[in-house]
Amino acid sequence: MGSTLSLGYDTLEVISLPGLEAVGSLGLSSARSLTEVSLPNLVTVAGNLTVGNVPLLSRIDFPSLANVGALFIADNQN
Repeated sequence: MGSTLSLGYDTLEVISLPGLEAVGSLGLSSARSLTEVSLPNLVTVAGNLTVGNVPLLSRIDFPSLANVGALFIADNQN
C-alpha cells in the first residue's frame, strides 16, 4: 500500500473510483473544474489525504473511509 494517487486536471469535473479500497497517499490538487469526488469503497489512506486548490469542489463522498494517516485541506472555496 505504498502507492500514491494524485489527481489534478483542469478539465476533470467528476471522479468516481468505486474499485479503489486502499492507497498509500491521495492528493486532489489544482483541479479547477472538479466538483465531485466519489470513492465509495475506499477504506484506508495510509499516508496523507490532501485536498488543495480545488475551488469548485462541493461534494466528497468517502462513506467507507476508516483510516487516514494525515488530512490536509487548504485553499478551497467551498
